[in-house]
Amino acid sequence: MIKKTLRNLSIILSIISFSGYSQMTLDLPTDYVRNQVFNVNGLTNGNNYDGSPYLYTSFVTSIIKNKMNTYQVPTRFNTYNNTFELKLADQISTLKKEEYQEINVDNHTYIAYQYKNEPTYFEVLSSGSHTLLALRKTNFIESKAATTTYGTDKPARFSPSTTYFYFKENSKNIKELKLKKKEVLNIFDSKKNMDLFFKENKINLKKETDLIKLFSYSNKKV
Repeated sequence: MIKKTLRNLSIILSIISFSGYSQMTLDLPTDYVRNQVFNVNGLTNGNNYDGSPYLYTSFVTSIIKNKMNTYQVPTRFNTYNNTFELKLADQISTLKKEEYQEINVDNHTYIAYQYKNEPTYFEVLSSGSHTLLALRKTNFIESKAATTTYGTDKPARFSPSTTYFYFKENSKNIKELKLKKKEVLNIFDSKKNMDLFFKENKINLKKETDLIKLFSYSNKKV
C-alpha cells in the first residue's frame, strides 16, 4: 500500500515537474519540512511553543499561477518565513517562490514580487497604476526561563501576524508606505483631488479598509 502511494506520488510529481514545477519536493516527512519552514532551533513539533506561524492553520484550496501554468492545490501561508505550504497525497512541502508567481486563496491574491534581492509574497489589496500591497509578518519570541523561584518560565511563542504596507507604481520597485497623510498624498499625481477624497471620506491611515478605499479610488481615476 505504501509503495503504491509513493508510486502515485511520483507520477503526480512527474506531471508537475514536466509542467514547470520541478522545484516542489513532496516526499519529505512532515516534521522535517516543518523544521525547515520554521528555521528555529528546537522546533520539531507543535508542543513546545505557543501561537502559530500560519495566517490560517488549515489547508485551503488555492489557485497557483506561474509564467506557464495554473493549477489547484491546498495551501496554507506561513507568515513567519513568508512561504506557502502545499498538501498533496498526505505529504506537506514548501512551494519554492518564483518572481510574479500568483496564489489566489479564499478571495485573497498574493504575488511574489522581487524585494530586497529575493521574491517575497505580498497580498495585493488594490491594483492599478498605484498598487497597494500588504506584507503579513509573524515574529518568533524565544522562551525565557524564570529569574526567581517565584516566577514562571515563559514558553517560546509566535506573535500575532503584523501587517506592513507597501506600494508599487507601475513597473517600478516596491517601496514601503509611510502612514502619514503628506507622504501618502505625494504618491498620487492628482494631489488636490486625492486630498479632497481623503477629507470627504475621513480616511484613517491606520485602517487597512481605508487605505484600500483610497488606493482603489486613485486606480479608478487613472
